[in-house]
Amino acid sequence: MTIFNALTLVGGLCLFLFGMNLMGQALERRAGGKLRTLLDKMTSRVFVGFLTGLGITAIIQSSSATTVMVVGFVNSGLMTLRQAINVIMGANVGTTVTAWLLSLAGIDSGSTWVQLLKPSSFTPVLALIGIIFYMFCKSDKKKDTGTILLGFATLMFGMETSGIPLATVCAQKYGVPMVFAKKAKSDNIEGGLYQSEIFSYTYKKKVTLIVAQEWLGPKDRVLIIDDFMAKGYAMQGLIDIVKAAGAELVGIGVAVEKGFQHGGDALREKGYPIHSLAVIEEATPDHITFREDDPV
Repeated sequence: MTIFNALTLVGGLCLFLFGMNLMGQALERRAGGKLRTLLDKMTSRVFVGFLTGLGITAIIQSSSATTVMVVGFVNSGLMTLRQAINVIMGANVGTTVTAWLLSLAGIDSGSTWVQLLKPSSFTPVLALIGIIFYMFCKSDKKKDTGTILLGFATLMFGMETSGIPLATVCAQKYGVPMVFAKKAKSDNIEGGLYQSEIFSYTYKKKVTLIVAQEWLGPKDRVLIIDDFMAKGYAMQGLIDIVKAAGAELVGIGVAVEKGFQHGGDALREKGYPIHSLAVIEEATPDHITFREDDPV
């Protein structure tokens, strides 16, 4: 792990915490009785809260963005933790709804309108609107609205920046270099590439994982680390890259595995050594069942 990896990790975490605090304080000032009443109606009952999370996530195509908003509401006292759990559970299911809707309606996931609904697209727009409200409006309410939008945008940028903390910590623990796969080639990647095409549950389309050949070779022993695993498509893509490089795969570590989507079990049946910190066996609006033993 280089000093630049550490700076990226710390910077992303700082942006995340600052954005959460900024959005929470602005929500406390801006929120009136009407917003609190509306949130109570949408989240007070388990099933209604579940549907709220599912619907919002299906529209914006990101359970992370939904979770960020919910955390902001809880932090500002507009929602209770119990209400938040219902919404977050709905958000986890909502990540699969978009793909179903697009396939049933025959809509291309790469269309402009679908892309505009994604956080990576509308977050900069929210930041632009927020800075206009904050800097050029005299009304305190509009300034608070601008601060909320800026806080949300900062949170999302912080999450994007700090997407590799697990791998960074593992690399530091074992004293080895960290290499991460990218979904697009940037100017700082030169020379030959290992590539693997996968279907991304996050982006709801096919993407290509890329690793520069100069960072991976036959003499390397590789430990793959990821935060979530559902169907296991991304993990299989990373495994294919390791094989293409002629390197040795020594293990796979996952923070949270969605066992009910069977991606991890399929890879285990192929003989790959996988260890997950938590495996969710079943998720319902009012209950989460964890797998007691994670077969390694």
